[in-house]
Amino acid sequence: MRGTHSEIVRSRHARAQRVLAAVAPALTPLSWGYALGMAIVRGARLAAREVGGAAHVVAVGNLEVGGTGKTPLALALLEAAIARGLRAAYVSRGFRSRSERAALPTLVAPVGAGPLAVAGVRVVRRDHPDLAAEVGDEAAMVARRLPGVGIVTGRDKQRGVAIADAVLAAAVVVVDDAFQSWGLARDVDVVVLDGERPFDDGRLVPAGRLREEPQALARADIVLLRGGATTGAREAVRRVACARARVAVLEQATRWLDGDGRPVDAPCGEVVVVAGVARPDAVARAVARAAPRARAVLSMRFADHHRYGARDVRAIRRAAAGRTLVTTEKDWVKLRGAFDAGAVRVLRLDARVPRTVVDDALKPRREAAASALRSRRIDPGAVGT
Repeated sequence: MRGTHSEIVRSRHARAQRVLAAVAPALTPLSWGYALGMAIVRGARLAAREVGGAAHVVAVGNLEVGGTGKTPLALALLEAAIARGLRAAYVSRGFRSRSERAALPTLVAPVGAGPLAVAGVRVVRRDHPDLAAEVGDEAAMVARRLPGVGIVTGRDKQRGVAIADAVLAAAVVVVDDAFQSWGLARDVDVVVLDGERPFDDGRLVPAGRLREEPQALARADIVLLRGGATTGAREAVRRVACARARVAVLEQATRWLDGDGRPVDAPCGEVVVVAGVARPDAVARAVARAAPRARAVLSMRFADHHRYGARDVRAIRRAAAGRTLVTTEKDWVKLRGAFDAGAVRVLRLDARVPRTVVDDALKPRREAAASALRSRRIDPGAVGT
């Protein structure tokens, strides 16, 4: 895909990176304070962590702020659990959603579960017209792609797992963005890193992008390097990861869908790319690779987790008039309803997880989890599973 990208909304991510690089030396002392504070909190919460319930809990996370492919990996693990006939549930914070602000956790039941009324839990219908605003972008993606998966969102992920265990009777619970949820009881920790720069610039926030120092990988059971992993990156990870940890490469596959989720050919001709993600430049590159006959005349970039308002929709409509609107799956769950689904092309990213990694991630480590995997299987007669 050739052509210039005229940004009508400047990439906040790129601007923040330039500013951060300029002020990083001055912020380094604050990073030392951050590291000390995090070490104290981490130690206390790890010490207080209790053994979980019956469900097998897989925590998916990363080391840096921003997206590294956690949710596509979570989706792949959920799909693998379903393929093995296991009831699965997804738990997340629901970043910038009503569930994150609510005092009670939010539950979205799997299709076929029937109506639920649970004390102390907000129950949201799966067909809610603005599900992303209720439970967050990523959870809405899971709801749309995997109808048989129950979803729990809220600030307290431990409580969310307990609900998935007790109410949904899930055999496998995948918790998104949970490597730093130190108090959360889990069976397996899976960490996703950039394959070229696994530790970014090596600086902790606020001087850099790392949430934890690289040595935190000693807690990980599986470390996945996302695409283009260099030999140096593998060696750097191996030096700090636990000796028993599996280190592998996570490949990503792209596919094109229309707004209703049906497979379509790659777009061609003039397109307008809309992306409100942590790494909009990566989306532009993915579109270029997946649609070689398309020419992007506009690239409209918004902040990660951006909530599209009426003014945004009008601007996108004007820009896309007579052209094909191209967007990400994460953005489409918020934009659908405002555009003709048949005229939109949605770029879907799928994680290709090695079979050995799936086996390790879903292998029960405790008798309770082993029992759950034996007994909590999908009812073949259930709808949507």
